Amino acid sequence: MSWSITGSRVGTVLAVSDSGLPICHGEGRHEPRPLGLYGYGGNINHALLSRLQKSKCAWTIALPSEAPVNIDGNDQGLIERIQQAPEKAHGMITFFSDPDLVGIVSVVPEPAFAHIRRLLELVLLSESLRYSIALDFLGFRVPHATTSTPSWEEFMSGKPYFFNEMDVALSTNDA
Repeated sequence: MSWSITGSRVGTVLAVSDSGLPICHGEGRHEPRPLGLYGYGGNINHALLSRLQKSKCAWTIALPSEAPVNIDGNDQGLIERIQQAPEKAHGMITFFSDPDLVGIVSVVPEPAFAHIRRLLELVLLSESLRYSIALDFLGFRVPHATTSTPSWEEFMSGKPYFFNEMDVALSTNDA
C-alpha cells in the first residue's frame, strides 16, 4: 500500500537551505492507504484515519548531506538511518497536533534528488502540471506486535513512521 501526496505549483518551493544545499518543500493533499483499507487484512482505526485524512500535509525532500536540524530536528531516528545507508532513500511521516498536520521528510541520494527537483521545476513552470509523490506505507502495527512501526495511537501522539521508498511522477491537471 502507499501514502500519496499530490499538488500543483501552489505551495511548492525550491530553495537553498541555510546549509547552502538545494532543498524542496511543499504543501499538498495527502491520502494514506494502509493495508486492509478497502477490505480484509488490515488494522484500521477509522476514527483516527478520518482525523488523519482531514489533516494538512507539508513535505520536504532533501539531500543526505543536509544539516540534521533541517531533516530531523527532533532527533527521531532519521539521521541514523541515513548514516547507515546513505546511498538509499529514507524518510519519515510524522503527525503533529493543534493544528493537525502530517509532516513528511524524504532524503534521497543526489542523482535522484536532481531528477525530482527537475520534475518540480516543471510543475512550477506550468499551470497544467501536478505532481504525485507515492511513499511506501503498509500501515500501523497492531498494539500487541513488537516492531518499531508505530501503532495508530503512537503515530497520532507523534511517533514517526519510517519509509524507504518513494516515487515522484507528473501528470496534467485534467488527467
